Amino acid sequence: MPAKSKKRAHLVEKQESSFSTVAKAQKKEPTVIAKRVEDCKQPNQLDSVITALSSIEGMTPFVTKMLGRMLPLSLGEPEHLRHRHQQRVVEMVSASLRKQVDILQGDVDKARAEVTAAERQLGLLKDEASKAEGLLAQRRESHQHLHAQSVLDRSTVDSRQKDLEAAKTAQHRAEQRSHELKETKEGAHQFLEQALKTWKADSLESRQGMDFGRELERLAPRLELDAAVVAAAKSVLAKEIGAARSAFDDIAMSELEGGLSVELQKLDVQISDATRATQESAAASRTAEEEQRQARDRLEGSLQGVAAAQGLVKTAREELTKAQQAETKLSSEVSRRAADVAAAQACYVRFQQGTVQTFNTLRGRTS
Repeated sequence: MPAKSKKRAHLVEKQESSFSTVAKAQKKEPTVIAKRVEDCKQPNQLDSVITALSSIEGMTPFVTKMLGRMLPLSLGEPEHLRHRHQQRVVEMVSASLRKQVDILQGDVDKARAEVTAAERQLGLLKDEASKAEGLLAQRRESHQHLHAQSVLDRSTVDSRQKDLEAAKTAQHRAEQRSHELKETKEGAHQFLEQALKTWKADSLESRQGMDFGRELERLAPRLELDAAVVAAAKSVLAKEIGAARSAFDDIAMSELEGGLSVELQKLDVQISDATRATQESAAASRTAEEEQRQARDRLEGSLQGVAAAQGLVKTAREELTKAQQAETKLSSEVSRRAADVAAAQACYVRFQQGTVQTFNTLRGRTS
């Protein structure tokens, strides 16, 4: 048999021996002893103590039952008349009650410590939620700024696109003008080299002369030639080889030659101006293209910044939601733990002011 069981059995034997002494005393004074035992068994007094013993941690059913049988007789005697074994029972119960008081006080202290720790953690979560809220506001502001910048950059791209289109149009017109001037010069020069020389050599056939007349008529709108001179020259060019030439024919062809020479000189100046204009418009086009490219690069960077800012806003919003949820959850936990403190405190007070006080009252009886 284990040492504790032997000790308990020995204690029971001693208690039974003491109870035999009490039994003898009951035979001598049955009315007094019975009355004292009955007084200890009043509702909400001794019963509450015995019931409390069964709830004490570590108290086995055997010991509880044993103390439940012994305690009424032990407390039935006044304190100064108790047998030493009866006093031992009273002291055992008192020690058990003190142990339970310590346990209940420990429950209260533990519950309070848990509330304190939870409140401290709740404070940290509130700080995190506040920081997350501030970070979200900052990132939203940054996103708005980047979005506004991207709108401006897009407007700049549209403006640069229009500038580029205008520059390309101007370049095309300058190139077309230069081409037309060069073509006109080439036609006028060929007319001088072929038509007039052939006419002067009197070897111009009527059919070929008519072709030169049509070419002259085509060039005339581009050149500042006198319409009468052009008409007269066409008539002269259409004559057959060997046909008689009048002084008027010579004058008409001379006027035509002089007019073409003057126009060729003008064309040289115009072509030079057109070439310079073409070069300038080409340079303007290249500048417009570069500005548009830079504007597109800025817009692309802005859009990437907006997308990145949107991601940061989303992350910050998720972090804030997570912190708020954790704060709400822990707030509920703090409230629950505070309720646990109140319950533990109430249990402690009930046990201290109820069971323990009742036991101490019964224990200290003097009559």
